Amino acid sequence: MALSLLLSRLQNKSRKVNRSSPTRRAQLNLEALEDRTLPAVSVAQLYVADIYNAEFGRNGSDSEIAFGAGQLLPGFTSTDVAKLILSTPGFQAVEVRQLYLRFAGINPGSDAISFWLDFLTQPGNTMDTVRADFFSSDIYYNRVGGTNTAYVSALFGDVWSQPANPTVLNQFVTALNNGASRLTIATDFITDPRDYQAQIVADYDKVLEHDPDAASLSFFTGFRQGGGTNEQILAQLHGSSELMKHLQFFQSHTVLTDPNIAAQTFRAQLQSQIQAEQTAQTMAVNAAAQAQQDATTAAADEADAAMQVTNAKAAFNDPNAAQVAATQAQNDATDAQAKANDAVTQANIARTALLSAEPTPITIQAAQQAQASSMAAGNSSQQAQKDAQDAQTAANAASSNSDFQTFLMNLKNQADAAASAVDGFKTQANTAAGTAATDASTAQSDANTAFMAVNGAPNYPANSQAAQLINAAMTSAQAAQTAASAAAGFSTMANTDRNTVVTKDTDADNAAAAVDDAVSNPMTGALAILQQLQSGTFNFFDLFMLIDQFFTDLGIAQSQELVAIQAKNDAQTALNSSLTDKTNADAQLSAAGLALMQTNTDISQAAAAYQAAANTGGSGTGNSGDGNDNGNSGRGDHGGGHQG
Repeated sequence: MALSLLLSRLQNKSRKVNRSSPTRRAQLNLEALEDRTLPAVSVAQLYVADIYNAEFGRNGSDSEIAFGAGQLLPGFTSTDVAKLILSTPGFQAVEVRQLYLRFAGINPGSDAISFWLDFLTQPGNTMDTVRADFFSSDIYYNRVGGTNTAYVSALFGDVWSQPANPTVLNQFVTALNNGASRLTIATDFITDPRDYQAQIVADYDKVLEHDPDAASLSFFTGFRQGGGTNEQILAQLHGSSELMKHLQFFQSHTVLTDPNIAAQTFRAQLQSQIQAEQTAQTMAVNAAAQAQQDATTAAADEADAAMQVTNAKAAFNDPNAAQVAATQAQNDATDAQAKANDAVTQANIARTALLSAEPTPITIQAAQQAQASSMAAGNSSQQAQKDAQDAQTAANAASSNSDFQTFLMNLKNQADAAASAVDGFKTQANTAAGTAATDASTAQSDANTAFMAVNGAPNYPANSQAAQLINAAMTSAQAAQTAASAAAGFSTMANTDRNTVVTKDTDADNAAAAVDDAVSNPMTGALAILQQLQSGTFNFFDLFMLIDQFFTDLGIAQSQELVAIQAKNDAQTALNSSLTDKTNADAQLSAAGLALMQTNTDISQAAAAYQAAANTGGSGTGNSGDGNDNGNSGRGDHGGGHQG
């Protein structure tokens, strides 16, 4: 808009200077601001920018970052890209300059850099050769003291990164005193495994911000002894899965748009990111261990509760002993529930740790183990509670005051009631799923109609107000399609929930039938056996068989009654979800309808704008300085009205 105002003023000024030109006041038009939102930095851009920041000590140029990021294609790994960058003369110049600045305290200048770059082009020369020549130079020798003893002592710290060893120090000093060249001594230091290890440790600290483990240090030392270069090790560290995981996690949690700023921020936060990762890992591992302990204890509680069921049944003629067993079983169930609750807490702690920082394989495994232990503890708790109920039932049977007939009929009635309730849920779920499907179909029809209307509109002049309105109409049609797609998704979810209700209806019916058979079967049901036991019309040797059959029927009736009730609860949950899906589909249908209306409105306004422009002789471009009135004032905010 500022540019339009400036152009308008310049044109008006031109008209005032040229007196022969007809004067005309140009109309200022408000135009929608261009969207200048920049995309977030990609992992590839961040990766390349990090190499330049970490190794070159500067920002990567736009072309360097674009080129490097563009190389990350299938078949060309991140290590390959790092090798490509770190094998350039530009990086060799950085290495030479750092050598002079760090160990001589001077900037080598362009001539020295050119000399060493030319030196590196000669066969057999590497940065190790450059380092050997530098460390044997008069510049370095005089800077560290100018004596053979001071010189060798300095090599221990500057090359091997360790204090001088008196025995080795004397050996090298003696060699120098006897005529050995400094180049020979420097080469011995630089080709020694201790130099390789010092460089490897420095590489790890710079790229990954931690020391290498023993296995990695040994591997890369062997790599150097086999002819590999330090630059190749740097490339492998930059291309490692460890660093890529750090970069990917950082990129997924940032909205930065400048690759170099993102790389600098990444390096500034990496140590904290790693620390948070380790803290989360420790938290998850500890939680998994506690959850496992909870699961073990809950399993032991369940085993003891099961044993108490046997004890309670065996004490059929001893009410006190049976009640003692039932009480112990309930204590076991209570403790198992406490352990199950704590296991859930530990699983949540592990899950929170997993989500709080960059995940490691150990953190992921610990979270999975904690969840598995939580489920195991929960299963043990549920079984222990069932055992406690069975033990109490046996204790009640041992008491002459128990009214089993009423108890058994209550089990049957509750199972029947649960099955009947689920039948009603199924009807409601079918209705909700059908409505959601209709919503999705209607919403898609609205979207199709909107696109047909836009595609059927005339082709207006480019950049005209009418063309802009057609673009807005297309945006509204797209919004209608978005709403239609969302409605289709909710319809699918409603149908899935409906299927769940149908499944639970079958479960409830089957459970209710099982309870009815266990309670009321005239030959083997619990009521028939109870009547035999109470009347005494049985052979003494059949007593224990009848008791066992009675408790078997009683157990079936109790467990299946719980199944029926659980099926009812699950069906209720699925029904509620289906109703929510139906409501959401309704809302998306409404959104699609509104978007269709807006599409038609935009198309009608486009036709009106085109006709108005034609009547006034304008081109319809909407530009304030073209000398033609195009009727575009007041349309600057049109784009904000099409949100679908």
